[in-house]
Order: sequence, then structure tokens, then C-alpha cells
Amino acid sequence: MPKDLHKIYSGSVIVFIGKIINAGAQYLLILILGRFLGPAEVGLFLLGRAIMRFANIGGTLGFQGSLLKFIPEYLLKKQYDNVPNIIKFAFLSSCSVSLFIAIILYATASVLSVHLFGDQDLIPVIKPFSISLPLFTFLTILLASIRSLRDMFGLSIVQNIILPVGTILITVLLFIYSRNVQSTIIAYLISVSLSIVVGLHFLKRSLSEKRREVPNTIPRKNIISYSIPFMGSGIVGFFLMWMDTFMVGIIKSIEQVGIYNGAARIALFSNIILISVNSIFGPTISKLYTKGDLIGIESAYKTTVRWIIHISIPFYVCIFMFSKKIMGLYGPQFIQGSSALIILSLGQLVNIYLLDQQVIY
Repeated sequence: MPKDLHKIYSGSVIVFIGKIINAGAQYLLILILGRFLGPAEVGLFLLGRAIMRFANIGGTLGFQGSLLKFIPEYLLKKQYDNVPNIIKFAFLSSCSVSLFIAIILYATASVLSVHLFGDQDLIPVIKPFSISLPLFTFLTILLASIRSLRDMFGLSIVQNIILPVGTILITVLLFIYSRNVQSTIIAYLISVSLSIVVGLHFLKRSLSEKRREVPNTIPRKNIISYSIPFMGSGIVGFFLMWMDTFMVGIIKSIEQVGIYNGAARIALFSNIILISVNSIFGPTISKLYTKGDLIGIESAYKTTVRWIIHISIPFYVCIFMFSKKIMGLYGPQFIQGSSALIILSLGQLVNIYLLDQQVIY
């Protein structure tokens, strides 16, 4: 197996295991909220978090894309001192912008809750999420930096274990004293803080492994100009991923948001595989492109698509056979979402089929 393809494989396995843990934790969190609080509280938490993550796209300024491009290039050219420089620049710029966005989001919480989603119970959910936006933005840039340095173990530990599993454990602990959606929000924010602490450790370790040379001035204007389109694509991608949730919240009810997302979490299993592969595939492609190795890029793409197909198909067969039983695990009120689970799963199968056709042609 070629060295770069082996890197994709080993890195993908690490991230895939983490993503499985993450997906299981997300499923378990909805199950806990559904069982103890009900689908309405599930909807409140997920919708509030989705609004914060949408605001986070503007806060990060698309630096995830530029870090993924420039850091591997600097490492390949042995311009090691440029790596911490660009990371610092991304941290300072994104956190400053996210603070401004957080103020706007906090001030408009009532308008969004009452006039857009028609539920004032969303107000005490949006406000704490808006306050924590700079913290979440910091974590986003931190994870992008770790990923760009190709530390897939550190990335998986922070993103797929500390954050989701920490949220569950702290939620269960807080539920002993107060069972409401605010307890889950507090648990989530504590987990974000813990993730930052652990993530900084992995980032420091990765940076210390790089040999120091004469520092160069990073091209800030080029970095910004390269990042902005990623912010735009991030907004489009977010709406493609979450528009259905927002529309359910606007047209239907917060309770329906909870039921629908319970089904969506299960149906999007193939995305776990895709994201797992892409987490290491992106930096590797950047390296291969810098070398001009187009044949290596083509080979890596074909192989990774085959992995996605072979793992996904058996899972969706089980969904079609046991959709009601699977949804019923969340609670009796969630069984009505079994039809949504089947429809969403069919959509994912079409997506996998289209990936396969791209490989063939």
C-alpha cells in the first residue's frame, strides 16, 4: 500500500472509531433527553445548538479551510515557524469576530424565538449558547489546527470523545439535581471548556515536534482571501445539513424537531464514514496536490469511496427492517418518526450510489 494511502487508512480508522463513539454518544444523549424530558426538550437543545453553530460559521471566517491548506504547505517547505504564526492569527481574528456576533445573537434571541420559530421557550436556550459562542469558535479553530497537523488521534480524542461523552456524563450528573434542558446546555458548555484544555495539550505537543527555523512573515491578506470563500461554502453546507431542522421548527413545532432529529441522527450514519475518511483525506490531498501527484489523488479517492460503500450498505438494511424498534428506543413518542427514518435512509443510499458512479465514470 502506498505511503500516503496507508496514512489515509490508518488515520481514517482512528477517526472512524472516534466517530462511532461520537455517534453513539449523540444517540445516547437524545435517548436520555427523550426518556427523561421529552421530544420538545430534545428539539430545544438541538435547535439552540444549531443556531449557535450557524453563527460560528461567521465567527471562524473560514479559517478551517486556510489552515488545512497553508499548514501542510509550510510543513512540506520546512517553514516551521509559520505554523504557530498562522494558528495565532486565526485564533485572534476568529474570536474577535465571534464576540461581536455573540452580542448580536444575544440581543436578537427574542426575535428569533418568538417571530421565527414561534416558541418563547427557545429564548433561555439561545441566550446561553450565544454567550458561549467565542468559546466554541476557539474550539473550532483549535480542532482545525490539530487536523491540519495530521494529529488524528488528538483530533478524535477531543472532538469525538471528550466533547460528546463529557456532555452525557455531566448531563446525567446535573440531572440528579435538576432535570431540564438548561442542565444539558450547561453540561455541553463545560464539555467544550474541557475539550479546549485537552486540545491545547495536543496542539502544543504537535507544534513542539517541529524543528524551529528562521521565522517568516505569513501572508495575512492571502490567508483571509483564501478563507472567506470557505466561510461562504460553510454557510451553504450548513443550510444543506440543517435547513430541514429549521424548516420543521418554523412550520411544525419544537417537539417535531426533536422527533425528526432523532431519526436524522441514525440515518446520517454514512456521513460518519465520510467525515472519518475526509478528516485525513483533506490534508493528504493538499500534500499530494503540492507535489503534483494527480495519479495519487485519483487512486486515493477511488479507494476511499469503496470503503464508504462497503461499510454503509449493511447498516441501512438493518434500518429498513427495524425502523420502529430503533425509533422506539428514544421513547414511545418518537415511534411516529420511523417513516422519516426510512425516507432519510433512502436519501443516504442515493448519495452513496452517486459517489459510486463518480468512481466508475
